[in-house]
Amino acid sequence: MIDLYTALKLVNAFDSEKEIVHLRKKDQIFKSEYELLTVKQIKEKYDMRKIKVIEICPYFCCGDYEGFLFTIVG
Repeated sequence: MIDLYTALKLVNAFDSEKEIVHLRKKDQIFKSEYELLTVKQIKEKYDMRKIKVIEICPYFCCGDYEGFLFTIVG
């Protein structure tokens, strides 16, 4: 488990303000339940050191890459 700050650095998205990230909470039943945010919005909304990421997956819709899906706790 790593923090959200480190996860964004790991996928080379931290410095990209336009990169799309799908955030899904661990306790959500369906993988399709997520919050769609840009990295800039994540920086404004979340304390990136307190939020923990337990899963990182590339997110595809209809065969097209649409960013990363992070499963978070906290």
